[in-house]
Amino acid sequence: MQSFVSHTSSTAVHYLVRRVGNYTRLASGLMALGVVCSAYGSAPDGQTVDAIGNVGLKYLGVVRVMQDYEDADGNELVNSGTGTIIDGHVDAKGNYMLCVLTAAHVVLRQKSWTGTSAYKVGILNSSAGINFSASVVGNAGILGIGKDRPDLAVMKVTLSAQGGKGAKYWYDILSKLKFSTGPLNVQGAPFTEVGFGLTGTALMNQGALTGYRPTDGTYGTERFYNLQTDKGNFTFNEKGDAADPWVGVPGNALTGQAYTWDATDPKNLAGAGVSFSGDSGAPMLISGDDKIGDIGVKTTGLSGVVIGTPGNRAKGDILLGDSIQGVALNLQYRRWIDSQCQLVPEPTPIVVTMAGVLGLCLRRRKQA
Repeated sequence: MQSFVSHTSSTAVHYLVRRVGNYTRLASGLMALGVVCSAYGSAPDGQTVDAIGNVGLKYLGVVRVMQDYEDADGNELVNSGTGTIIDGHVDAKGNYMLCVLTAAHVVLRQKSWTGTSAYKVGILNSSAGINFSASVVGNAGILGIGKDRPDLAVMKVTLSAQGGKGAKYWYDILSKLKFSTGPLNVQGAPFTEVGFGLTGTALMNQGALTGYRPTDGTYGTERFYNLQTDKGNFTFNEKGDAADPWVGVPGNALTGQAYTWDATDPKNLAGAGVSFSGDSGAPMLISGDDKIGDIGVKTTGLSGVVIGTPGNRAKGDILLGDSIQGVALNLQYRRWIDSQCQLVPEPTPIVVTMAGVLGLCLRRRKQA
């Protein structure tokens, strides 16, 4: 997302305080795990998510999604995006499981990617190091939903001991953070996106804001922005790179019903921003009014999944007026998501929600 300023607390807190409310058993001691603490201000500065505060707890169900793979030269790389928790259950063997929705292209492979892919899902900022093993149970780009091949995928996450806490501890927290889906018809509606993508710097021309330029190496901090969808739906069609197509996607095309919106001047909407690489799979939330600092945000009503921006500008710039797209979670797509989540052993009934993203996945060389 755009030029947001944040810092990471180094405070060592060795316990989690039990919290009673809509999200039971959460804790101020999350700072010990590297949670970002923000100095809130007017948009766009300071638009990180504070996981210690009440709003931040509601966004813990938004997660980092990572695909490790090797390129043709044997270099280990990471394809990174964002996802949302949509279900949780304990399987017959006593394993604590989560179901996560993300964008298909975050977990798809291209033909030049050699070796074996390994998937991980992480909570909190990447600095916390809380990551769990995951696998893909359904990819709509390959399987299709009716005549569409929307940019959606469902993952199974196996929880384990992390950060000095056992799998059951994380399950008891995260399984309660499922997002409910919002209304189907949200054309022209304001929404909040929450994702872990890159931040950036403002582009100015004679004192006027013209857009944003991404900053490398900034993936992994949870940020938010507000915008408004356009009044009409359209069919999104991502043809991909003909020289290096997606493996398993017929015709190398991801198509389906989607929302679109314009990158707008922050002066016109408090907390406005843009999506960058790594925001693929982020939720579009349209209800549940709350505030982070002095900026109003939405915290519930998942109605779409961010998938990307058209075209490739020099240096990855996104300019005001550029359009951004998100898969619209219509009834057909929601039923498919439910069915795929039920492929995870012994699921409980789920309440769907969620997000996605396409030209907004992030590929980087894995750091040692």
